[in-house]
Amino acid sequence: MKKIIALLLCCMVLFVACKEEKFEGYQGKHYILTFAPENDYTPTQEQTDKEVEIITSRAALYSAAAKVTVNNKQISVDIPKDSTNWFLGEKLLTEKLAKNARLLFVEGNAEESSLNKENPEKIILENEDVETISPVEINGKDGDTQYVLSFVFDEEGKKKFADSTTELAKNNGKISIWLDDVILAVFTVNTPLLDGKTYVTGNFTAETVMGIVTEINTGTLPYALKVVK
Repeated sequence: MKKIIALLLCCMVLFVACKEEKFEGYQGKHYILTFAPENDYTPTQEQTDKEVEIITSRAALYSAAAKVTVNNKQISVDIPKDSTNWFLGEKLLTEKLAKNARLLFVEGNAEESSLNKENPEKIILENEDVETISPVEINGKDGDTQYVLSFVFDEEGKKKFADSTTELAKNNGKISIWLDDVILAVFTVNTPLLDGKTYVTGNFTAETVMGIVTEINTGTLPYALKVVK
């Protein structure tokens, strides 16, 4: 028994040592990511400023020392590697930084809304209609924990949502919620929703809920980006 315990302790020491050694190999190194507008798009100065503002906010989530610079339409991001981000990798960071994060509340079920989200007349709400979005943890009677998204709309969004749900409730219509090309939830409208608030449930974990909230709160990029190799 003593031999087994000693062996386990030895393995734990080796694991910690390897982990520290692996991180130490990244010390002093950086993630250097460069982006450019897709399809040779030429943004205005206002759009570029907004793009940089959003990417800077996102980069700061991974390092307080992150730097964002612009040169001839290209946006470069320099993120020093540290103990909180060394394991992420360039691919994941690229996805996080360049994600459009466009939120849409769209008429129709999943199949219908995939087409309707290209039709402005079928779009009920967008990012700018949301005043706040926050994660909510609900503890059930059986001890299970459910994670949901809480939306509060601004005055214009409140009116749009009230008008739309009043009409959809007549025939128990559906609303689908999209974040870029990912559908977050679909719900049936049984009654008009007039108070400018809604809760969105789904198969969410604490991590996914926080990720969605963070992506939406940092804002929607004014134009799409591609990675410059």
